[in-house]
Amino acid sequence: MNRAGLGLALAGFAAACWVIWQQDFSEVWHMLAAAGFGLVLAALAHIPSMVLNAHAWAMLMPRRSRPSLPGMVFQVWVRESVNNLLPVGRVGGELVCYRLMRRQGLRAAPVAGGLIADVALSLVSQLLFALLGLALLGMGGAV
Repeated sequence: MNRAGLGLALAGFAAACWVIWQQDFSEVWHMLAAAGFGLVLAALAHIPSMVLNAHAWAMLMPRRSRPSLPGMVFQVWVRESVNNLLPVGRVGGELVCYRLMRRQGLRAAPVAGGLIADVALSLVSQLLFALLGLALLGMGGAV
């Protein structure tokens, strides 16, 4: 990491610390307590879909250079985290994963192709899920 990157990272960390310091912690704890164990269950319920997504993404890679399932779960976790934390049009996570996988020695074409196919398949599955929801809603007479 160069000096400018390190300086920007430290400035971002300092800004995040300042924002957190300005919060009313009693209100935050009250909201967490109100959410209760359901918050933990919601987080745990996301793990199977992440593992399935990682497995499907790994299947898109060439067999001889396919990363392990735990490695791919880590990639999915990083990708979703970056996409949810940074307002970069849900592209930042893919770019971070591309760079991480390239640093692990994977070739550019399989990594880029796997990412593009994974994102496309995710969009198709979301579309099908939304259409199914609309169909069920329509069958219920609420539309």
